[in-house]
Amino acid sequence: MRIITYILIGILGFTRAYAEPYDKVMDSLSKCNTMTEFYEMKAKFYSRSYPAKLERKLDFGYKHIFHEFDYDYSTSTGSYYQGFRFYAIVKNDSIIFGRLEQIHWRGRVERRVDFKRLDNKLSQCVDTYKDFYKTSLTNDSFIEELTKIRYFSFCCGDACASKPREAKQIIRYVNSNRRKKIDSWLINPNPEMQAYAIWGIKRLEKNGKRQTNFEKRIINHLMEKNTLIYNCSGCLMGLETPLKELLKHEFE
Repeated sequence: MRIITYILIGILGFTRAYAEPYDKVMDSLSKCNTMTEFYEMKAKFYSRSYPAKLERKLDFGYKHIFHEFDYDYSTSTGSYYQGFRFYAIVKNDSIIFGRLEQIHWRGRVERRVDFKRLDNKLSQCVDTYKDFYKTSLTNDSFIEELTKIRYFSFCCGDACASKPREAKQIIRYVNSNRRKKIDSWLINPNPEMQAYAIWGIKRLEKNGKRQTNFEKRIINHLMEKNTLIYNCSGCLMGLETPLKELLKHEFE
């Protein structure tokens, strides 16, 4: 029995040591309560590349943050890297929702940890949003929309041969005059969805269909906020362009 116990302890110790490079990053960053703490902790782990780093304004003093980064480490068998994604909803530097994902080299999520969720503060954020946009979002649906990676573009790849799924959808909605569908995107908390909605409403306006008072109010608010929109242009991925500049380019 004692021999079996020693064997089990040895296996657990080996597993822990083997997983340590990943666990150390996840465990350390998961203890952060503020973005200041996150940046200080993140700087302790060597990263050869930072594929994406998006920090932008949400409504009412909140921020939406998305980082994608690699952690580089060495073992006795060679040098390796591990991909991570970090999502956060922040108010005054405090993380009110934080998620970390460990990413396989093929792009799938291997491990996900929602390490911070302050439900009272999150509810304050969502309730204020619901009141302004006249929507019935839940905390979970709010988080779901802000942890999806979307691109605003009508021209992706060589010779603009492809479009994001959302671009194809909004074109169909405009062509079939599906105003309610477009308006549902306008009140979506995801800024890329809102940008597509404004594009759709402006296209309808060019076709002689005037904006409603509600649409005018929301669009004016979003244009004044002028947050960064994640977009691509041809083969250039991960661009960050203010909303006004992005839509001005689309309608020139």
